[in-house]
Amino acid sequence: MLARNRQIRREVTDKAGRLALEQVDFSLPVLVGDVAGLMAPLAERRGLQFSDAIDAGAPRALRGDRTRVAQVLLNLLGNAIKFTERGSVELSCRYHAPDLIFEVRDTGRGITPQQAANLFQPFSQGDPSITRKYGGTGLGLVLTRNLAAALGGTFSLKSSVP
Repeated sequence: MLARNRQIRREVTDKAGRLALEQVDFSLPVLVGDVAGLMAPLAERRGLQFSDAIDAGAPRALRGDRTRVAQVLLNLLGNAIKFTERGSVELSCRYHAPDLIFEVRDTGRGITPQQAANLFQPFSQGDPSITRKYGGTGLGLVLTRNLAAALGGTFSLKSSVP
């Protein structure tokens, strides 16, 4: 039985290492609207203002994996809402040819440069008290960064002030 479990675990690991991405046509405004429609009520329940914006110059029609792009945005916005006690959370999309740039801004607690250095390490969180207060495993941002890379993009912390 132990050998069989190792084999199953190996197969799962092999499958998890390969991510099949869809290539479908989709609308950027509809995608942003759908994501905002899911996240705005969560922000509002916490007493936060939520906004979203798409630059006028951004392409409206895209081709790629709409579901995975939405997963990245949902995770980032979920974190922003979770770690923001008052103020606002914003999702913006701008176009700097050939890149489409999504940015999430919030008025949350912020992190120090030392915490930022460990932010994308598996099972690491900015502050040990975060796990007690908010839960989580410290994998969300690591997985989100990997997913963004699989989509051909990059993912980083632009700035944070504690």
